[in-house]
Amino acid sequence: MSAAWKSIAFVTMMASALSAVSARADAIAFRYTAHDSCLGGGPGTFTFDGNVTQPYGMFPAIGTGVITFDFGSHTASDVNNSWQYQFLPSPPGFPLNAYPAKQATGSCNYILRLGPDLSFTLQEPSTGCTSQDTTGPNAGSDNTVTFTNAPKTQGQFSADMQSFVATLVTVGVETATSRNGPSERICMREWHGVRLPK
Repeated sequence: MSAAWKSIAFVTMMASALSAVSARADAIAFRYTAHDSCLGGGPGTFTFDGNVTQPYGMFPAIGTGVITFDFGSHTASDVNNSWQYQFLPSPPGFPLNAYPAKQATGSCNYILRLGPDLSFTLQEPSTGCTSQDTTGPNAGSDNTVTFTNAPKTQGQFSADMQSFVATLVTVGVETATSRNGPSERICMREWHGVRLPK
């Protein structure tokens, strides 16, 4: 295939995909699974470039939920998701009453920015995103954790808008507040989503 025909084919494909975005209803929903790996500690644990100044813990997690992309309002709503995360202290040990395996639910209304090539970014709102343990000693809405200042998540829709992948791979210190006081974390994240039928 000549370069000219390849260019025409690419433009046609992109026009079709963007037409699918503009012609759909106001919002489309995807069922996703996600993997997180976070380092967490008290205020001042991490430097801006990812070094540590005091003991920290590791928090690997896996989650699932439904995220709804609304291109008209430039938002992506991820509410009532479900996560299981684990706590690995540093230095290694076996602290009592640490509840090393917990479940949680969370909500976030991201700011959505769509790129011309069907790439997108998700940015936490200034009010942050919330999480609540559903098992363990801190379970319940009276111990909501609010996360702020997370780096942007970078994503890509498929050409037919039937799936997406997204990652958070930027080293950035995210802050958290709860009834137990402030803390901070650095996270990596990978999402895979499949579009739900209407």
